[in-house]
Amino acid sequence: MKPVWEQNFIVRSYDVDPGWKLKLSTLFSYMQEAAVNHSYDLGVGYHDLEKSGVFWVLSRIKLKIKRMPAWKDDITVKTWPKGKDRLFALRDFVVLDSNNNELISVTSLWLLIKKDSRRPQRIQSLPVPLPENQGMSAMEEHLEKIKPFDTLELHHTRQVLPDDLDVNYHVNNARYIDWIMDCFDPSFSVANTIKAIQVNYMDEAMYKEQVMMNISKNAVPDRTNYIEGIHQDTRSAVVQALVEWA
Repeated sequence: MKPVWEQNFIVRSYDVDPGWKLKLSTLFSYMQEAAVNHSYDLGVGYHDLEKSGVFWVLSRIKLKIKRMPAWKDDITVKTWPKGKDRLFALRDFVVLDSNNNELISVTSLWLLIKKDSRRPQRIQSLPVPLPENQGMSAMEEHLEKIKPFDTLELHHTRQVLPDDLDVNYHVNNARYIDWIMDCFDPSFSVANTIKAIQVNYMDEAMYKEQVMMNISKNAVPDRTNYIEGIHQDTRSAVVQALVEWA
């Protein structure tokens, strides 16, 4: 078992946006792949936990981006658990270029969810303990709840389709990133650079449900947009994001 997991990726042509930079949703998929593979190495992967009727869900995540990888870049995603905070398991990531320079730092909070009740479980109920990796931290920041903005406008509404679902039959965390980035004109996204993004996953969105994607009408003075997805029927939050532009 490895306390720290490393995985290499080469940015392919189908992984990039119109500006030839790695799509943010694909970066989330890279991190998910590394985290899933590490969980299996540690004995707490999806199939390891299936017999206990629990599974992992990403609850909150924040990225600080120095430079987004581009087409043909050879990058390494490093990830490791770094302890617990109440019901949350903490996991950090760094993305490195081929010269071992840090491009992106990430911290995240994960929940262990009971499949039948959809209720969080104690991390101590895992079949094996997670490595603590004391002293190792990609980002010294505690991820709090995001306070919704008051002035929002509807950008678009999404119906959850089969391609949005993951093995838990709900919208995958990386798919929400596509929905968030679809709130921006592509010419704006290519011309501007995301400096940081925090995403809080509030609730599941299931097949055929409708999710309304709302965005703050104006960026606040630090060039940060607030975006939220809400259930169309209940108006309760599904996902929230703060996108800070350089």
